[in-house]
Amino acid sequence: MKRKRSYLNLIALLLCCGGVIKYFISYLIDKKNIDLIGFIIIFIILIVLIITLIIENIYYKKRNNKKLNTEETRVIKISKEALYEFIYEKFIENQNEYFDVNSLEVNNLFDIDYENDSFIFIVSDKDEVDFSKNIDLKRLIEKLPDTTTTMFKEDRYKVYTKEELIALSKKD
Repeated sequence: MKRKRSYLNLIALLLCCGGVIKYFISYLIDKKNIDLIGFIIIFIILIVLIITLIIENIYYKKRNNKKLNTEETRVIKISKEALYEFIYEKFIENQNEYFDVNSLEVNNLFDIDYENDSFIFIVSDKDEVDFSKNIDLKRLIEKLPDTTTTMFKEDRYKVYTKEELIALSKKD
């Protein structure tokens, strides 16, 4: 979220710079006809954006540069449920990369098999509502083989038709 805000600030900064340059060029060409109030407003916005970016940058550096002393360690220990929640959130966050899709155009289905330590995540067309009602994810997670041995290579996912997955989830 922070990066997106910084990029938006940068875009606004560039637009304001363009506005200031436009007013400056207008002033050089026709010294009598310049909208001084517009120039001042854009200039103030430019200054505010610059200050905001500087403050954000200082805060980000301070926040991410906490040094460890020689005797210190930092530990995160989470339960299996929290681990699966983390995995699920990472899949949601990175589904564009993992599945080569636009995240705004898909539905997500997922399930966890705690007994066999398995996780399944399916993306399907956003307009297809009946698919999620017709599929038994508990059974599908048992029957479907792993699609990849690692999330760090290109061919992570396998393509199945909706009918194939529904049939596989109902097969004995």
